Amino acid sequence: MREVVAVAAFTCVLFFLSFGAHCDTTGYEMPDIDKQQVKRGEKHIEKGVYYFEKKAYRMALAEFRNAVDISPQFFNARYNIARTYLAMKRTEDAAAKLETINADFKDNIVACNMLGQIYVVKGREEEAIRLFEMAVANGEKLLDKVELPQAKVDIAMAYHNLASLQIDNGELESAEENLRRSVEAHDSNYFSHYALGALLVKTGKLKDAREELHRARELNARFVATDIELARANLLSNPPSVMRAVSILREAKRKDSDNPEIYELLGNCYMVRNKTSQESRLNDYTEAIGYYRDALHLDKDNPRYMVLLARACALAGENDTARKVLENLRKKQTDLPAKTVKEMHLVEAHIFKEKKEWARAAEEYKHAFQIDSKDYAACLEAGKCYYEAKDVQEAEKYLEKALEPFGENTPPELAEKLDEARQMLLEIRNPQ
Repeated sequence: MREVVAVAAFTCVLFFLSFGAHCDTTGYEMPDIDKQQVKRGEKHIEKGVYYFEKKAYRMALAEFRNAVDISPQFFNARYNIARTYLAMKRTEDAAAKLETINADFKDNIVACNMLGQIYVVKGREEEAIRLFEMAVANGEKLLDKVELPQAKVDIAMAYHNLASLQIDNGELESAEENLRRSVEAHDSNYFSHYALGALLVKTGKLKDAREELHRARELNARFVATDIELARANLLSNPPSVMRAVSILREAKRKDSDNPEIYELLGNCYMVRNKTSQESRLNDYTEAIGYYRDALHLDKDNPRYMVLLARACALAGENDTARKVLENLRKKQTDLPAKTVKEMHLVEAHIFKEKKEWARAAEEYKHAFQIDSKDYAACLEAGKCYYEAKDVQEAEKYLEKALEPFGENTPPELAEKLDEARQMLLEIRNPQ
């Protein structure tokens, strides 16, 4: 195998960078051809890039192949043939080409990355992980020899690819570690900061999350996904920074008014503001209902948005509307996610509770708790409703379950509800 060199063989790489193509940062010795042949090869690559950017893929392929005919040592020509196949939806051809490239250029970065991404889509995760790890190792070896900005970009992408797989597999600590390495490899890449920030929101490390997301915004203020995650981080803070989140989301809406997730989060903001304010604001529920309807207008029949709308309507006292929304959801979608079904039970429970139909409310809360055994709030409400329904056996059972995680420790924010549950248990066990 030819050795990587850090001298004039970077001509192709620098040329590709100037034309905005995705290229490797590795230059290879080309001892079998002369300078004139190198220039001719580069000219074909230049034309191929031009045609690729114009989406004239067949013409691009012809030019890249002309370069390869001059010498198969033109890595960028061969790599861009694979890229072109991928753009033409010829995934199998792209994978075959990349496999050959990786066999011939064992120390490359980007072909490993791209083939790994194809393997992920095909469900070949173990092979994908091996390729991403190879890309990282190759890049670090290269940086030991020469400082190349594009190599840092490629390594960052490999770390990010690894982290994405780990997130899918629930390996969040390892994913965080690799995303931090991605940021270290390429600190000026907004997407690395965004991905790390989004993961930190998910794991509840909100202070660090906000720092990463602010950095991502500094690097690319037009990337709306960063605004969405930053708003989410503010909304999940203790106490929630609701109006700060609203401000961020309104700015995001000006950038992308057709993004339903923005409207969903705006609705959530007003639901949280009502919940955390000292007095109930019916107007907040009205605002939330409006935003959830906007989200559904953009993403019709989305079950999450439908449940959120039903919940907001129920809390606003519009029980008939809430029921209609749930009925429509049941008619249109039969195979719903467990989380959505749970939320539907909670909406029904609230409606029955408002009507003082305690037994029916208790059953709905029980069903929600059966779906999510960690939702002790639903368990607590089931116990309280059974108590009101005079079903002391079920009341005792669910009140005990709800109190189990806390023992004698009472979080201040739950003190009133837990004390009420303890009092109910005392009355059940010591009837007058």
